[in-house]
Formats: sequence, C-alpha cells, structure tokens
Amino acid sequence: MRKFISKRLFAVLMSAILIAALGTTALADDAPVINTDVPAALTVIEGQTLTLTVEATGGELSYQWYRVHPEGDAPVEGQTSNTYQIAAVDASVNGAAFYCFVQNTAGNTQSSVCTVTVLSKPVLTQDVSTTSQTLTEGDTIALTAGATGAAGIQWYAKKGEEAPRPIDGATTASLSVAATMEYNGADIYCQFVNDAGAVTTSFCRITVNAKPAAPVTTKDPTGETVTEGGRAIFIARADGATSYVWRIISADGTQVYDYTAARTAFPSLSISGGDSETLTLSNIPYDMNGWKVACLFRGEGGETLSGAAGVTVTKKAASLSIITQPVGGTMAVDENPNFVLSIQATSSDGGTLSYQWYSAATNSTAAMKAILGATNSSYKPEQTEGTTYYRVSVQLTGNGTTSDPYYSNTVPVTFTATKAHTHSFSSVWEHNDISHWHQCTCGEHGDEAFHTYTWTVLKAPTATEDGEQKGVCSVCGYETIQPIPAGSDVGEDETPAKPAKKTNTVLLVIIGVLAAAVIAVAVILVRKVLRQKDDEYDDSDGDGDNE
Repeated sequence: MRKFISKRLFAVLMSAILIAALGTTALADDAPVINTDVPAALTVIEGQTLTLTVEATGGELSYQWYRVHPEGDAPVEGQTSNTYQIAAVDASVNGAAFYCFVQNTAGNTQSSVCTVTVLSKPVLTQDVSTTSQTLTEGDTIALTAGATGAAGIQWYAKKGEEAPRPIDGATTASLSVAATMEYNGADIYCQFVNDAGAVTTSFCRITVNAKPAAPVTTKDPTGETVTEGGRAIFIARADGATSYVWRIISADGTQVYDYTAARTAFPSLSISGGDSETLTLSNIPYDMNGWKVACLFRGEGGETLSGAAGVTVTKKAASLSIITQPVGGTMAVDENPNFVLSIQATSSDGGTLSYQWYSAATNSTAAMKAILGATNSSYKPEQTEGTTYYRVSVQLTGNGTTSDPYYSNTVPVTFTATKAHTHSFSSVWEHNDISHWHQCTCGEHGDEAFHTYTWTVLKAPTATEDGEQKGVCSVCGYETIQPIPAGSDVGEDETPAKPAKKTNTVLLVIIGVLAAAVIAVAVILVRKVLRQKDDEYDDSDGDGDNE
C-alpha cells in the first residue's frame, strides 16, 4: 500500500514538473528578440539628423531609449519607439552613448550601446584683416584670418565670374604674396576646412597699380686715359632718373665704393659731381689704373646701373734734380784723411738713381775714365801727392725708362806732401764717467785727469734703506748719482764721505798682466830649486851614478 502511494505521488509530481516546463517554454518563445541592433559607434556632422534604430520580434513590444551617464543611465524622454532620432544634432551630443531597452509581458532585452561622435565645422575667430588693399606692383599683399577646429587652410583669389583660384603655397592663417597685376581687381578670401565642412572669411578687394618704369640709360660714360695726378671727367644720363650715385669699381669687380667712400681706397683722390650727371676726378693716383666708374640711376620705378667706363692712368715722366755739385780742394796727404767728393740728387717720382765716378790726370772730358766700383753718390779719392780731376754721372730709372746721364762739374783734387802736425786742443772739456780732458783735432787727449766731485745728499740713508747723493765735477761739470749705503752716519745736511774712486779699466788690465807675470816667474824659480834638490839627493853616495 505504501509503495503504491509513493508511486502515485511520484507520478503526480513528475506530471506537474512537465506541465510547468512546457508552460515556461511557451512563455520564453514570446519574449523580445533583437534582430537588428544599433552600431557600436556612429559619426554624424553637427546640424544633421541623428537616427538610431533597432528591429525586434515578440508580442506586444515596448521600447525605451537610454543615455549612458556615469552616475546612472537615464531614459530619454519621448524616445519610446524602435527609432531614436535627433533632427539637428549639436556638439552637446558629441561623445554620448545610447541603447534601447525592449520588453513585453514575456520578458525584456537590451540593445548594444552606441557611442555618437559629432563633427563640428571650423569656427571663425578672426575675419579677413581688411576688406580692401591698394598696392603698387611689387609690393606685398599681406592678410590674416583665424579659426578653431580647422584641419586645413587655403587662401583663394576670385576675379569677377571666374571660378575661385587657390593661391599657391597660401595654406596658413597669414597670407604674404607679391602684388602682381594678375591680382588687380581680385577678391581674396580664406577658407578653413575639416571633415565636418568649411567656413569662409569675407572678401578683401585688391587693387594693384602698375609700377613706374625704372630709369632708362640714354648715355653711358666713356673711358678716360690720364697721367697720374691728372683729372678725368665722366658723363652719364638716363630718362626717369631722379637721383645719381657714381661708383668706383675695381678691375675684377670685387670692390665697389660709392663716391662718398672712394677715399677709403684712394686717400689723395678728389671727387666732385658724384651725385650728378657729371663726375670729375682730380689728383688721380697711379693705383687707380684699371679701375672703372659707373653711375647708378634711381627713380620711382627702381634703379638702373649705367655701363662702366675704364680709367687708364699712366706714370708721370721721371724728373731729375741736382741739389749740390762735387767740391774739390787742395790739402796735405795727412791733413784730411776723411775727405770725400759727393753729389746730391733727387727724383720727382721716387725713381732709382744710379751713379758713376770718373777721373783723369788732366782737365779733359775725353780723358775721363770710369772708376771701377765707384757707383755711390760719394767717392773717397786715393790720397797720393798730385792733382787729379773728377766728375760723376747720375741717371734716373723710373716708369720703365732710364734717363740720359747727367754729368756734374769737373773738379780738381790736389794732395801735397805730408806736413808736421801741431796739436790744437779744444778749450771745451770732453769727458766720460771716469775722467775729463781737452781733445786735439787729431783725437789726442790733453790735460786728462780723474773727476773731482763735490757731493750733495739727495736722500739720507736709514738703518735699512740706502740713501742717494749727487756728485758734480768741479773741473768739467760732469754729474753722477750714487747710493749711500744703509746705516751710514750721514745727515741730510752733511757732506758725505767721498766715495771710492773708480778704477781705470786700462790700469786694472796692466796690473793683472803684471801679477800674472810675477806668478809665472815664481813658479819657474820654484821648479828649478826642486830639480836641484832632486839631483843632490840622487848622487848622495858620491859615486857619481845617482844610485
């Protein structure tokens, strides 16, 4: 009986479980199922429509869209269909995330989360810096503009009904381009772009006036040849020139000086008319040979340089001047040992002077013979008794030429026999730092004696520091300054002890020689005595054989 009841109870329970399982399966089959989900990410341009859609199956479905928030997801009011739509999306939606919750009486489900990216067009922060510019051809068109969020920048030029033309290389917020005539009447603007679109500045109307023509040369200067120190005139002209600047140019063109700075290269050069059609150069140095001049014309339309004119400078002819002629004379052979003949000549251009002396036994030009080696401006005749006639020629070499020789006057020189010399001493005292004397014309010294000083204290000595005294020779007036040793007992007003007289150098040498001679004699005598002693010792046995 108990087994039967248990089997019955087990059968009932199994039936109930089966019925419940079948009922649950029927309910699960009616729960929402999302067939078309939203994308994980969606990019939309600001101002466009944002649309999110889910497709789901199941009976009597209801929808609610949610926006994800860190503090808790919130339902979006009014968004209760399978499609979520914003008609004109703005930047506030950028980065937002949405999903749809679908449900019915049988259950619920959730779509994927979609993150929305909103792309915004650039925002203009600075319109074109000016709405019009009037320029001269060759000036610079300079404009600026600004925007945020731009991925690219391009400036454009538009003329009339023509299509806008991008300006080459103009891809930054600042425009700088040469004002050519092609921009005359054009409207220039800047466009800032990104993936969301573009924003454009206002137009700037450009007016370009034609540039005045540069001066046109009508006369180039012509070359000039002058002698150094001379003057040259150059003329140049040009139509449209309002000012002139003459230039000095080196032969190789590496050195160029405006006329105001030309004296830097040529200090002696004089310049006038450097700012006019006519340039005058005066006192032209030879160093300017081969240089050129040219005129720079300036006008409203620019500058034009004339052709260059060469400057050829020739050296001045050499000029020889004789200042003094040779002077002869008569004298004893031993009367004037330093007698010379001389001539003084100069050259006007610093050329080279050369000399040649001639001599003859008679006063005859034809008899004159060149003296070998006598090629200086002075000549010392051989001092032998008799009369000889002399003259000298001078030639000037300069500027590549040598002048004809100039011959001096012919002068006689007579040497007579030697005559006895009588000393003639000067009354003036000569001196050195040891002694004083009177000197003869022949160089002989007379009345020579040591200086006799009178001393004056200049600075008294102390116990540790030398003093100083001045001595004046009472005979010749020679002065000397000598120290007073430290510790000497001399007052400032006292006359110091006379310092030791300097020893004459010659006297010292003589004393040294005499001393050396005495020592040498003494050594010889000692050696002789020693040899005699040795001989006596060696023969002390009296046999005469020194053994």
